[in-house]
Amino acid sequence: MYNIPTAIVVDDDAETVSVFCEYLKILDVKVEGFGYNGKEAKELYVKFRPDIVFLDLVMPDYDGFYALEKIMQADPEANVVILTASHLDWYDQKRLEKMRPSKVILKPFDVDVVAELVDEHRKPLQRIRG
Repeated sequence: MYNIPTAIVVDDDAETVSVFCEYLKILDVKVEGFGYNGKEAKELYVKFRPDIVFLDLVMPDYDGFYALEKIMQADPEANVVILTASHLDWYDQKRLEKMRPSKVILKPFDVDVVAELVDEHRKPLQRIRG
């Protein structure tokens, strides 16, 4: 028996958030919350401390760079997976290297890659001997 990983999903596209959350539920992931900008991502992370953050990079107002920076300040060990539709230019690649997200996945994302990421966070439950 395994624990159920927790996650938050943040993307400025509401349909993407909805579909991604449904996919995570199919993978037996507890979606703690979802948001639509980087500020909400930071707030959700601080509130829930999920096992995995799925974060869009390009969003208006507070973008994924803002969120990644704030989340990593709150918890340098946070597991943040960047989901982005854009190919990153040299400057953005260097920014991400410094901020050290766990992984960068290009949209449209491969469902098998997401499933593997989730499986990495499944840990056997400890049996209590009594």
